[in-house]
Amino acid sequence: MDELTAKTAANIPSQESAELSDREHAILLAAENEFIKKGFAGARTTTIAAAAGVTHSMLHYYFRTKEALFERICHDKLSEMATKVFATLLEDHAPIKERILSAARRHFEFVKVNYRLPMLLLTEYRQDPGRLDGWFGSVKNLLTSMMAQFNAQVDEAVKRGEIVPIDMMTLFIDILALNLTSVAFAEPASMIASLQLQEYLDKRLEENLLTIRKRIEP
Repeated sequence: MDELTAKTAANIPSQESAELSDREHAILLAAENEFIKKGFAGARTTTIAAAAGVTHSMLHYYFRTKEALFERICHDKLSEMATKVFATLLEDHAPIKERILSAARRHFEFVKVNYRLPMLLLTEYRQDPGRLDGWFGSVKNLLTSMMAQFNAQVDEAVKRGEIVPIDMMTLFIDILALNLTSVAFAEPASMIASLQLQEYLDKRLEENLLTIRKRIEP
């Protein structure tokens, strides 16, 4: 009995930790949907709490303010993009051209899943630029840090004739814009082109990759 009691007690912290993590995840998902539907000003923490299945006081226990909740969502999305997209560029076991194309593909897939997020960020930036100053600063710092490591590899690849000389920061901004535009207008564009949405997105991805390939190949 004592051994069973000891094992049960040992499991309590991990069980509580899992419950806390599940609640936090539920709150973040509910908040993201609320912000996207109503914008920052229109979002209500009471609605978020109800959708997440937690009390309003519990929501404030995890995230003290609506601002903190919004900032956390933006931070998490940036971290996700860094992991899925930018880290690909620094995997030096693959040719640099293929890493660039792989990063572009992963970014397209990331935007496709989070297609409503860019419009939210753009709307909030127009209404209150200061709210996103920190987030855009983090994006700039992330890109600058990555470029500091990546540019040396780019220079070596140029010397070997693998890619043409090109300003990588400009290229990455072009990739971001190309993918964002493709996904943002996918629904009306697919209707005009008489294509199923997924078929249209697949075609756009391949066209975007072809455009990028032409920019970097000798």
